[in-house]
Amino acid sequence: MSKETEAEAAVEELFLKMRERSSFMIDLAYSALLYDNIDIAKEVDILEEEMDEMCDDALWLSLTMPEEKGFAMIKLAIVVEELADGAREMADIVLRDVDIHPILEMSIRDSDEIITRVSVENGSLLSNRKLEELELETRTGMSVLAIRKGRKWIFDPDEKERIDPGDVMILKGPLEGEKGIISMAKAENNR
Repeated sequence: MSKETEAEAAVEELFLKMRERSSFMIDLAYSALLYDNIDIAKEVDILEEEMDEMCDDALWLSLTMPEEKGFAMIKLAIVVEELADGAREMADIVLRDVDIHPILEMSIRDSDEIITRVSVENGSLLSNRKLEELELETRTGMSVLAIRKGRKWIFDPDEKERIDPGDVMILKGPLEGEKGIISMAKAENNR
């Protein structure tokens, strides 16, 4: 494989990750805003910092490409970064505790699903188990959108993914399922 082909493959892989993360960030930011959820807003902030790093990497990689392709990649990196910045600005409304518009509040009451964030405690019902063992959708109605393990994100995890203490899970489901998943993530509820 030539150096040019390697650089193009690296840029393509990086942009796929950036697109996935920016889309996820927008969903999280919207949910943080809708449900006034500071924890989810903080996750958007963490993701935006990662997006800054990926954008820098994309800009450097694009410099190794022929001028026309490299310029297109630079423009694309800037657009994706602007999406991430927009998601962060939405989440920042929650972090700064700004009141949301009454029409948005009305839409919250009509929503059937929520997005929530839980931190898995050591010794909880969730810790050290694979998703397939947990049957979360059956037990709580909640489906796992992503898992953060330290700084590493796993989007749309498969059933073989193991949940470890300290993992942060982002889930989507009915409002009544949120209490169950929060309870399962706490160590004191595993007695």
